[in-house]
Amino acid sequence: SLFSSASVLDFIGSQLTVARNKRSSAGELRAEKLQQQQQQQQQQPYSADLPDLNPSYTLISTSLLAQLLDVKQAPSGVEKLVEPLRNNYYALRHGQSESNLEGVISSNPEVGTVRHGLTTEGRLQARRAATQLLDIVGRDKIEGLVFVSSDFTRARQTAEEALNAVKAIIDYEMQVCMADPVRPDAECELLQSPTSAVVLTPLLR
Repeated sequence: SLFSSASVLDFIGSQLTVARNKRSSAGELRAEKLQQQQQQQQQQPYSADLPDLNPSYTLISTSLLAQLLDVKQAPSGVEKLVEPLRNNYYALRHGQSESNLEGVISSNPEVGTVRHGLTTEGRLQARRAATQLLDIVGRDKIEGLVFVSSDFTRARQTAEEALNAVKAIIDYEMQVCMADPVRPDAECELLQSPTSAVVLTPLLR
């Protein structure tokens, strides 16, 4: 079939317009990407002293957050402690949880505080940790032992299981000690179970 010269020119013109639009769109995308990169480079360093505008947050170390955001970490404005700490602190990771078996990351407080508790194996792990904790802390200091836990179900149940196991071990050892006529009463009196319940706080999420 034959085409008029006007039709051919119109067709060529429309194709040129499409090509120009594509180049313009590609140029705009490149410019937008360049602008985003420049904004990231100019981003202010993260500081732990900035006001918290969103109370529903997950607390992690500022150094780790700086690495994740790929920004420089600003120096903290909190003064260093002059006197040494009067307490000893020990970290206990939660036992195997249901989310571990499901292969999911349970970090949403609305879910993690009501679901994804410990499995049977996780509860056993928490109880086994109590024996090591007793050796590390010392049986003469167990009375003042306090478990501070996240309010996530897996963490709370780990703290509860470990605390109950510590109490059970101390109670058993005290019964054995009191039944032994050779051991002095003063030695048995050193075996005192923790008096505090598990303290829950969202700051350890």
